[in-house]
Amino acid sequence: TVTFDENLTDIFGQSLGKRERAHLHSRGLSPMVRQLNGFKTLSPDEPLIHSVWAQGAQKLRASIHKVQAEDWDKYNRSYRDSDVTVGTLVDTKDFNLGPLGKKIDIDLKPYITGRYGHLLVSFKLIKPDHTEGEPNCWIQVTDMALDLYTRGKVHVLASNLADGKPLEGIEVSLVGSGERNKTDANGLASMSIPKTEALWVTLVGKKGYDSCVVTVINFDKFREVNSYPPFSQYVTSDRQLYKPGERVCIKGIFRRCKYPDNGAIDLSYPPFKTVAYTLYQHDGGNLMEGETSVDEKGSFAFDFVLPQKMQLGEAGLYFSPRTSDKK
Repeated sequence: TVTFDENLTDIFGQSLGKRERAHLHSRGLSPMVRQLNGFKTLSPDEPLIHSVWAQGAQKLRASIHKVQAEDWDKYNRSYRDSDVTVGTLVDTKDFNLGPLGKKIDIDLKPYITGRYGHLLVSFKLIKPDHTEGEPNCWIQVTDMALDLYTRGKVHVLASNLADGKPLEGIEVSLVGSGERNKTDANGLASMSIPKTEALWVTLVGKKGYDSCVVTVINFDKFREVNSYPPFSQYVTSDRQLYKPGERVCIKGIFRRCKYPDNGAIDLSYPPFKTVAYTLYQHDGGNLMEGETSVDEKGSFAFDFVLPQKMQLGEAGLYFSPRTSDKK
């Protein structure tokens, strides 16, 4: 029980006025294992340490699997499963946590053969056993960095993780598709994504004993699944803050987006002449609808008055291009 004195004041100098008692109930820490993320890239020249925070149990069990870059595709499709079935289990370590929890540092160096490698570390709280939200972490030790851009084709840039210099001769491949290529003197390579591929595709880069893995979003598939419009827009308002009943001025531009195989972006003028707009609030529904004209260069401008009776907070505008036959 905690007693608060009647003379206790807040930041405005207001006093509590009368003595108050409050009953506080405490219990043990909630079971939890926390790490920065579930995928980590480390340089072989830095300490190979993976850190996690664990609490709410007597022990933390870390299971360490040796995996190959190509295993990422299978793992990434079912990484939420606590029963990890990729790679080979090479060690299991238990760490005492104590009643207040503990930061655990795991030295990964003994599990890396030579300079490079991939590991999958999974965690489980012991006594009491706790399986909800068991985290895993894929860790790759490599000198390689892969950046990519996907529109029609996959365009890859391979560079040195330490200094950013381009890497020539890196063999890059899309797992399961048979597509592969090698980077040129500028570290660049391009490949096609088969139309039948999934939304997420695994790309692996290799040279000698070094390998690196990254997930590719199949943008064409993403656009197909989500009915993603082939248009890009930039819209701005005259101010960032308004009161109900005030006038809002809007202007913006539309461009039609095409993606040639050379990796460029073709931004052309849109084919429509009218755009519909909807003013909405997440808690208040649609507040207003209207249309405005779009000129031959894709530009538009209009204004409207906010409703007098609307909720305070955030509001947004949704734009929908109109053609002569459909929205």
